[in-house]
Amino acid sequence: TRVLWFIEQHTFKRAKTLLVESKASQAGLKEYYGLDGVLLQHPLREEFINCDSTRRKNLNTDRVKFVFLGRLCECKGALDALRAFSSLTNQNASLVMIGDGELRGMLERESELLSVKGDFSIKRNLTPSEIIKEFENAQFFLLPSYGDTGPTALKEALACGLYPICYNNSGPADLVSYYKCGSLVKTGDVESLSREMLKCVENIDSCLKEGLRVSVRIREELSSHSVWKSLLQKYKI
Repeated sequence: TRVLWFIEQHTFKRAKTLLVESKASQAGLKEYYGLDGVLLQHPLREEFINCDSTRRKNLNTDRVKFVFLGRLCECKGALDALRAFSSLTNQNASLVMIGDGELRGMLERESELLSVKGDFSIKRNLTPSEIIKEFENAQFFLLPSYGDTGPTALKEALACGLYPICYNNSGPADLVSYYKCGSLVKTGDVESLSREMLKCVENIDSCLKEGLRVSVRIREELSSHSVWKSLLQKYKI
């Protein structure tokens, strides 16, 4: 920790401007280091740039699927996601968690204690193509993160056309607001998260349309070519 702190301090003292992925990071840099941060998103992986989101036009809306992608830990809201899902009364709903982490065992035990009505599963170490397959037959992306600077998983879900439901903070709030697609819930409010999930299920057709609209835009804006072009432009400024 001391070594990392030294490197951080030494690097930041020499830097004049840093690239960041959220307004929250911009504010933090200014407050703690007096530095200006320039907003620039990382490009999407090629597999997600090339995914075919048009297949979602024929997606079955009778079977509702939520996907969580990320580390299974407290800061990502993994337990909140499961608890909110367990409150849904729709037995035709499923929640797939893609990832691994210190809460995996607890999630498996709690799913049994909560008597989850829908299907719940955890899938570890999936490749990008396997993640895309999970996304292709899902309608909603669930990320109740307690703080995330520039969530790659959220951008990948948007690229595949999923409608995101997130806590209202940092990077998720920035992305949902910027693309005008998704729902934001008060951070840590599991009951409100569950109610918002149910509301989205009731309006599933409009959510699917919004997801398809944004998938085209984000894949254009976050391609390697577009991001590189934006970076060069910022250097000129």
